[in-house]
Amino acid sequence: MKVIVGLGNYGEKYEDTRHNIGFIAVDRLASEYNIRINKK
Repeated sequence: MKVIVGLGNYGEKYEDTRHNIGFIAVDRLASEYNIRINKK
């Protein structure tokens, strides 16, 4: 089993900034490989 963790900051202030590169990377990987992510 492999785990990929994407770190980032919540909030509109940080959307699409370098502070959320981890979130963005995981979202793109999930999209590319058709993996559903449960964001709780």
